[in-house]
Amino acid sequence: MEEVDSRHYFAWTSGTIRFNNDPLEEVVKILERWYNVKIQLDKHVEKSMRIQGSYTDKKLYTILDGLEYIYNLDCHYTHDNTIVIKPKPQNKLPM
Repeated sequence: MEEVDSRHYFAWTSGTIRFNNDPLEEVVKILERWYNVKIQLDKHVEKSMRIQGSYTDKKLYTILDGLEYIYNLDCHYTHDNTIVIKPKPQNKLPM
């Protein structure tokens, strides 16, 4: 037997999405189901990146904005309404 935090599993009943050190790949699956959208991870994104956070009654763009800021990602919509997540380009300093 293992002790678990049940808040993580029943958060949906209160309109809360809770990520507890979940890999980005799993977070994407949860967001796709929750918001009925298609999300694609760019091949350069670290899919095993761990995500921590809790969102109550938030719009999808609010969650994506947080992921962009905290994890240095870039999220954008394609012409077929798919959300693509990729790493932000690295700024190079002039020499």
